[in-house]
Amino acid sequence: MHILTNTGLYKEPYLPEYAYKCSADELTAMRVAEIEEGVEDEIVRARTGRVERFPVKAGFVKIAVNPGPIEPVQEKIVRAAVRCSQLTGAAAACHTGHPVAVLELLRVVKEERLEPDRLVVAHLDAVDDQSAHVEVLE
Repeated sequence: MHILTNTGLYKEPYLPEYAYKCSADELTAMRVAEIEEGVEDEIVRARTGRVERFPVKAGFVKIAVNPGPIEPVQEKIVRAAVRCSQLTGAAAACHTGHPVAVLELLRVVKEERLEPDRLVVAHLDAVDDQSAHVEVLE
């Protein structure tokens, strides 16, 4: 049996301080390291600033975006997740649930040129507007 854990960041207000301070490239490097070297103990980072890793490697990237238009910090996180996926071959998944957020997510994914088969859009079923589903498919 294979058990996968993920690397990534959730949405506001649950983002760590470094999500706001780091660039997309820095966030990408952090996600890649969690896939290639092992998952970081973020409690140690928050308390001491040191990076310590568990002997467990992430198998995919998972993020989330808030409802409505995505904020600049979220766009940066999406770009980092997409770039990590491109560099490692790991799939990327994103919690959504709001048509505007989904379309903005897909805009960034398209700009970054991620292959569609590398992305899982989670909770799109929560969007009742069927025209939004059609727009996503297009």
